[in-house]
Amino acid sequence: MSGIECDASGRAARPTTPPGSPACFITTCNPTQDTAAASGCAFLRGTTARFAIRRLIGALKRIFMRSFLFSSLALSAAMFSANAFACDTVVTSANPHIMAPGKYCLTRNLDVPIVITGGEIEFDCKGRTLANPDPNGGGPAAITVDSWSKVTVRNCRIEGYSFGIHLRTRSGDQLLNNTVVRPYDAGIVIIGDSPPDGEGARVVGNRVIDYGNPNISPWREAIQITMAPRTVVTNNVIAGYNGGGLLVDRSADVQATGNQFLDFPDNTDRIIELRDSPRARLVHNSIMLRTRSGVRGLIGGGSATCIENVAINTAPSGFSECAVTRYNVEEPSPFPPQPLR
Repeated sequence: MSGIECDASGRAARPTTPPGSPACFITTCNPTQDTAAASGCAFLRGTTARFAIRRLIGALKRIFMRSFLFSSLALSAAMFSANAFACDTVVTSANPHIMAPGKYCLTRNLDVPIVITGGEIEFDCKGRTLANPDPNGGGPAAITVDSWSKVTVRNCRIEGYSFGIHLRTRSGDQLLNNTVVRPYDAGIVIIGDSPPDGEGARVVGNRVIDYGNPNISPWREAIQITMAPRTVVTNNVIAGYNGGGLLVDRSADVQATGNQFLDFPDNTDRIIELRDSPRARLVHNSIMLRTRSGVRGLIGGGSATCIENVAINTAPSGFSECAVTRYNVEEPSPFPPQPLR
């Protein structure tokens, strides 16, 4: 009888179950009872083993599924990243004219202007610089775009050109995250040729910086929008500019949101001008002038909606003259407005 030793009287003396085995001992030396008990112990041991195997298989399945999930996420992220930053053609000084649809980029700084003609084109400078070799700022725009539709220019740094970006827009064009430094005429110029149902251009996250440039004309604006209805101008920064900040000319339903006009000197007379441009929306824009010199904040806003804009040191801000005006903040200059040029 395995697993038990019996004394002369037939009673169980001590169990002989090997160490580490399941705690199932036969407690009788009766052959009939012994057989039944042994069968029960065998069943229990088999059940315990099957349960342990099932748990092991379940744990392996969970480990596999987690590994598969993490691998899938990593692969998806890699594919998305590769697609987001893909570039079909590298633009060089030998091929600065872009015409065919596709994705174009720079891998080094250039000293030649770029011309884009066509549609479904994305040009990404990837932070590289287009610098004008002419120290006097002559020549065309750094980037000239004659768009058929859906042209995007992004991540470009432009220095010393007459115009930074000159865009003739039709539908769905975008200027994103570009920096124009010391333009001699204007930072960004948009001229519309839009069909009635065309999608307005988007000018988002750009910067026009004009410190150290005495040559800019005080009657020119950093961003100019002409005959381009439904243009969206969002989260741009204009700093140290010697001319005006934003001109909207004959362009209905333009939206200007979250833009900052900072540190304008004394020789300008207005920051934002709406000229024959009905139903403009100006929301969450900030004007902060360097001195309290009588510069106007907004002119021509009679049909505009002006909400929660801030104007510091303007004379006056002009937001109170909007057709709809709410929660605008003004700290006016004590000086009278300068005469308009």
